Amino acid sequence: MCEWFGLTRQAYYQHFNQKKQYFHQQDILIQKIREYRNDHKLMGTRKLYNQLKPFLCENNIKVGRDALFGILKNNNLLIRKRQRKIQTTYPVGADLQSDPYKII
Repeated sequence: MCEWFGLTRQAYYQHFNQKKQYFHQQDILIQKIREYRNDHKLMGTRKLYNQLKPFLCENNIKVGRDALFGILKNNNLLIRKRQRKIQTTYPVGADLQSDPYKII
């Protein structure tokens, strides 16, 4: 089968084992992220990445910030931005129709 794709048997199994290891590391990382999110539900990805750096070094998991964004997106763990209320410079209840420059 490897001959059909132009790969050696060694290359096929190395690729297979690397994927297996990657998914295992990703599962460990997701479990750790869920532990953090139980305590801090609205912690963003950048801050979460900074908190996870020691854990990543201990477990020899090589994941950058952008890759972490992708992992969180694939597992529906991204935090949605809150829509903020628009603040205006006009005081509440000002009658702007009659005189927009009227000071109350």
